[in-house]
Amino acid sequence: MHIQHENNEHLNTHNPFKVHYEQVKRCPKCSSVFITERECEACGFQFNYNPLGEPLGEKSFYSIRESYWSQLSSLERSNRALESKKGEKAKRYISKVILRYNDLLDFFYDTTNKDHAHHNLYFYELKDIILELISYDVPEKEIWSCVTKAEGEGLEFELTFYQRISEAISEGKRDRNKTRVSLQSLLSYRLGGAVKIINVFFFALTAVAVISGALAVYRFLNL
Repeated sequence: MHIQHENNEHLNTHNPFKVHYEQVKRCPKCSSVFITERECEACGFQFNYNPLGEPLGEKSFYSIRESYWSQLSSLERSNRALESKKGEKAKRYISKVILRYNDLLDFFYDTTNKDHAHHNLYFYELKDIILELISYDVPEKEIWSCVTKAEGEGLEFELTFYQRISEAISEGKRDRNKTRVSLQSLLSYRLGGAVKIINVFFFALTAVAVISGALAVYRFLNL
């Protein structure tokens, strides 16, 4: 009987009709089985997707800022005080910067990234983003809201990280106040002690507008 039992075991292990089950790969986001090597066909989730990219790369804040600057006039680029920070271009730019800020915060949420090779470079970028947001009058509350939202989801930062964000915000405020004082001083400056430079500036703009209008009318009458 003992020999028969061993033979049965041998037969079972070589049963040609035995079904072998393999683990089905699923999307980590929606659990769909309709996936490829790169993405989920159901929800579009990208596998091995790196939202940060390389430091100073095309996804970085610096590339976003450079792209925005290229849209400004030469006069605005040479004198940032003349830039319309409440205009549509500026609003679109700040929206992109905030998205980048959130991506960086996601990176710092993950404690496994503490020893990442580019950890410090990403933090310097985060700091520069905060300085930029402050210079565009983004409320401090909005800057912190991204952090507090993560806390509500059970995520936590190290205490030093909070302190560094707070220091960056304070530095941004100081820089913004200095810029405003410098601009006010410039606009209040009196040429020859008599005429304010802001009055000269508006007079020049008015003259350009009048001349442009006159030339347009002249061309129209001579068609």
